[in-house]
Amino acid sequence: MSFQTRETKLHRWMKWGAVVVASIVALLIVVAISVYFLVRQSLPALDGNASVVGLTSSTTINRDALGTVNISAANAIDAARALGYVHAQERFFEMDLARRSAAGELSELLGKATLKMDEAKRLHRFRARLTTALASLSGNERAQLAAYTAGGECGAG
Repeated sequence: MSFQTRETKLHRWMKWGAVVVASIVALLIVVAISVYFLVRQSLPALDGNASVVGLTSSTTINRDALGTVNISAANAIDAARALGYVHAQERFFEMDLARRSAAGELSELLGKATLKMDEAKRLHRFRARLTTALASLSGNERAQLAAYTAGGECGAG
């Protein structure tokens, strides 16, 4: 085998190696950009206007530089709806975990690791107690709670 043949084979391998490395780098860049936009898309829109079904008057949600929320509403029902909207935007996963934890249903999401905790929580029958507590609320309190829930559904959607 001559020196030139070895050199030609070496150049061919180097050329293919460079193509493979460049392809892998390009693929990693495409994956990184895709992940960035998918994660970015899942974040709540904190600027601009949003249409929240059921508001009876103009309601404003402002956030300061630290992200602290200030709600301005003409009545308590609209304020509750706006608060539910904000909570769902910012804390939906936390709210879902708290609901599942209180009901003893974390194992449905996290598996066997939380089964003993779920069994202990179910002894307290928090869901049944909540139903009893809801029945004792006044009409105005129920309306505020319903508005909060509706705002949460809108904010999560």
